[in-house]
Amino acid sequence: MDDIIAKLKKLQNLDVVEKTEGWVIHLARPEGIMFEILILRNFLEWFASAKAEATGKKVWTDWMDYYSADGETEKKLRSQMKKDILRFVERLRLSTVRVVESKVFFRKRQRLEWKMDADWEKLLIYF
Repeated sequence: MDDIIAKLKKLQNLDVVEKTEGWVIHLARPEGIMFEILILRNFLEWFASAKAEATGKKVWTDWMDYYSADGETEKKLRSQMKKDILRFVERLRLSTVRVVESKVFFRKRQRLEWKMDADWEKLLIYF
């Protein structure tokens, strides 16, 4: 995992912090949303969340884990995890992001969307 962390540390506008359990990446978006990505050192899973900087309120969270479904080796699963993390971070850096509110019954619900080219899409950790 050290190779992906080295790549991420070279990217602008990212803060990579090493912790005992893994690494935490902070990415502040100009739209006022702070993303936090947690990459675990000893497990094949990672987590991402976003907070509105103005309120500190969490507006989105997702996670991804990797397990052998068809006999994949841990090496292959770890390689896929690295690719997914890099792809997610790169797209997040290059996209425009927005919070969309909608009413669900009697509550307001928030979700995040990102726009790469002309279309807005629901922000997902895996795409």
